Parts: sequence; C-alpha cells; structure tokens
Amino acid sequence: MDKDENSIFITGSTGLVGSRIVELLTPSFNFLPINRSNGFNITNRESLECLSNSKAKFLIHLAAKTDVDGCESEKDREMASEAWKINVGGTENIVDFCLKNNVKLIFISTDFVFDGKKEKGNGYTEE
Repeated sequence: MDKDENSIFITGSTGLVGSRIVELLTPSFNFLPINRSNGFNITNRESLECLSNSKAKFLIHLAAKTDVDGCESEKDREMASEAWKINVGGTENIVDFCLKNNVKLIFISTDFVFDGKKEKGNGYTEE
C-alpha cells in the first residue's frame, strides 16, 4: 500500500456514496480501496493485516450489505447470515484494525439502522 500521508483507506468505494466521495476528493487525497477485487475481505480480520504498513491516518467505512429486503429475509439466521457477517462482523474488524493502528474511522450508516427520530439533545451513542 501507498506510504503517502494524504492517503485514506476506503471500503465501499464502488458504491453510490463511496464512488462520489472518491470522485470529489481525489484531487486532494489518494484513496486506498479495501475491497474484494484487490484481495481484501472485511469479514476476514487477517486480510486487513498488511494495511498496517500504510501511513494512512483515516478510514472511511461504507461497505455493507445494502439489500434491505435481503437482510430482512436473513434475520432468522442471525449471526450466520451474510448481512450479519458483513454489516456487523466486517465493521467490527474495521473498528479493531483502526484501534490497533491508530487510524481515525469515519463510518456512515443508513436510516434503516438509525432513523434519526431520537429527540433533540438525546442523540445516538456508539452503543
């Protein structure tokens, strides 16, 4: 991986939000995509280990199973579902990587997870 300090790790860089972020910020930043096509799998903690050598200080985490109906149909499978493995386990691996390597995490979710209806002043916490 690139040693450039203007580098930013990004998951989900080919999705709607990720591709737009890369398009708009590429002149100023070098994005280091973490995706299956370049050998990474966020559900496999070990596949992230080689990223530790990078000087990137930020990681934008956008990867997720986004098929809402598909996720709902897997609900009864709980931790064995693909949705759980990617959206929960994969995110946990990303968080652990960031903590271990002192990388700041920017995580964007959807209103299917957090609907924004909490009362003003009583925002959501990480828990």
